[in-house]
Order: sequence, then structure tokens, then C-alpha cells
Amino acid sequence: MKLQKIAILAVTLLVVGTAVMLTHRNAPTTDVTSAPFYPGLLDRLNEVTKLEIRSKDQTTVLKQAGEGWNVESRDGYPALVPNMKRLLFELANLTVIDAKTDQPDKYAKLGVEGLEKPDSASVQITASDAQDKPVAALIVGKKRESKVKGDSAHYVRRVGEARAYLVKGDLAVSAKPNDWLNTELLNLPLDRVRRVTLNPYQGTPLIITKAKRSDQFFKLENVPQGFEPRAPTMVSSVGGLLQDVRFETVLKADKNVAEVPRVIAEVQTWDGLVATIEELDHPDHVYTRFSFAFNPDLVVAETPAAADDTPAATPPAEAKPDVAAEAAKLNDLVKGWIFGLPDYKTRLIEKKTEDLIKPMEKEQPAQAAGKDEDAPPVDADGQPLKMPPTRNMH
Repeated sequence: MKLQKIAILAVTLLVVGTAVMLTHRNAPTTDVTSAPFYPGLLDRLNEVTKLEIRSKDQTTVLKQAGEGWNVESRDGYPALVPNMKRLLFELANLTVIDAKTDQPDKYAKLGVEGLEKPDSASVQITASDAQDKPVAALIVGKKRESKVKGDSAHYVRRVGEARAYLVKGDLAVSAKPNDWLNTELLNLPLDRVRRVTLNPYQGTPLIITKAKRSDQFFKLENVPQGFEPRAPTMVSSVGGLLQDVRFETVLKADKNVAEVPRVIAEVQTWDGLVATIEELDHPDHVYTRFSFAFNPDLVVAETPAAADDTPAATPPAEAKPDVAAEAAKLNDLVKGWIFGLPDYKTRLIEKKTEDLIKPMEKEQPAQAAGKDEDAPPVDADGQPLKMPPTRNMH
């Protein structure tokens, strides 16, 4: 009986010991819970001069340039600095919530399998110093959903390490270059526009104007005889050429583009701003070049002074000085760059007079002859229409 009790005790200890060992092997390392994911990174943020954000099919490389940052993936166009600072701050303040698996076959469940996998949905972030040495490099996986507002958490894994972690922090970043750019160029209100001229390389210019700033619609100039403008809203749409102008891609202006623009457009405002827009052919896109100037001779009073309701020119001394500053600021933004605009903007630049006109409607013979309104209806040839018999409803 004594030997039997010893045997039972030995088996029990073996089972418990095995369970403890397996639990210890599979358990997360709880000593890192609530610890910084990158200890000391907050003190080293000023060392970071390069950021690379990669997904399976997109890559964005950002480099420090003086006080700002440039998007190397877009020819060095200025990046959105607040977005850069936010990402670096989030990296430095990541806090471990829990340690997870170190088994590669379980990475996909957390989304930390790495970019080498063909169906990977992860994003890899690498922050490097001036010697191109990584200061932080991690693979960002799936986001853990939380019912607590503002409680963001992601599954991550340090590059080169096996263990995955759940960390607290907002790592919802994009590898698309445009998401790191301020793609807004300008937004010129429609009521500032006085005149738009579209000069195609071949063909006649399209010109729309307003006689008064208070006019609701633009007028199409140089309408051929026998034609009339289409709907006023269609003509006036050209006046919105510089409303909400955003680009889809950008290149250095010295890239291989056609020397002769396919269209040169000019927009004049009531307060003397002049915008010149040149549309240029490029092997892989149609690009647009902008330039701006202030012309005090084009400044027009907001209130017509002439008796015939024609706006009177305001002396240059009365011109708003901030328009000259506005032109200079816009030139600083666009100088040295060409921009790929959305298709709907390109279509506006390429509008032709024939797109905005229609043949004038012929007068009906009854109207031409001055007949009264009670005359019987006629067809297109002036012949009386045959009317169906009237039904007696009683």
C-alpha cells in the first residue's frame, strides 16, 4: 500500500511538472507587460533622419531636409511634417500590453508574417539615423478592436525577432507616398474669377468672362454665328478651373516633358491675381505647370462706378497688397514642380469652344409670321399637325 501511494504521488508530480513546463513554454513573458516597446527611443528621436514605410506593393521613403522632411518617392516633394512627428512619437511611446506567439506558423493570424509572404497585409516601418543605421524597425500587423474610444492597439514584431507582441499605440500608417503629401495646391473661390482663357496648341481660344462681379454666370465670348452657348452652368464650370486644385502625382520640372504645351490657360481675378496653367505631355502622364503673378492694372472695383454698369478700374494704389504676397507664396509652392491633376481638372483645361455651344434653334413658322398664340400647332415644316378627335366625357 505504501509503495502504491508513492507511485501515485510520483505520477501526480510528473503530470503537474509537465503541465507547468508546457505552460511556461507557451506563456507570454509577463515581465515585459506595460514596459516600453522601444526603451530610450524617445530620447533618440532627434537622431532619426529617414523613415521607410513598406507594404507588399507600395513603398514610401521620407528623408529629413533641414527643418522639414521630403518624400523621396515623389522626387523629394515636401512631406507633411505633422504626420512625420506623429508617427515618430507613436513609435517612441509604444507600450507592451502582452507578449504573443513566437511560432512563425501563427504569425498570419496576427498579421505579422512579414512582407516576404505573397499574401501579406502587414506594413514594415524602419526609422534610421544619419548613418542609415536602424533606430527602430518593426512589422505592424492587425489592429485589435476595442470598445474604448481612443484605445488603439496593434500586433507587432520587431524585425529580426521571433516574438510578436500586442502593443498600445496608433500605428495605422500607409505606405502610399501620396498619403504623406499635402496634395492641395490652391482653392480659388469662383466669385474671385473675372476671366478665363484656354489657348490650345491648335484651334481658337475659349474665353469666358463676367461683366460684373455680382453676375451669377460667366459669358462665353466669340460664339460663332448660328450657334449659341449651352446651359449657363456648363459654361460657368470653366470658371471653377482653380477651385479645390489637388494633385495625384508630382515630378521635378526638369523631367522629360514636351517643350510646347498642349494648352496654355490663364485665369484673371477681380483683385489682380493672374494664374498661368500649362498642360504638358509626358511619357507616362499629362502634367501641369503653374505660375502666378499680381497685375495691379487688372484690379477692378467691387462696385461698378460707371453709369452703364461697366466696372471701373481701381487705381493701383487701392489694390490689395496681400494679393502680391499671395502670388509669391503660390509660386514658392509650385516653382520647380509639375503636377498630375485628376482627370476632371484635365478635361476642364482641355475644353474647346465647340464643347460649350450648340446650333441655334430655328424659329417656328408661326412665330416668324407673327401669328397669334391661338394658331394651330405645326410640325417642323410648318404644316398643321393632325389632332386626334376629342372624346366626349359626358
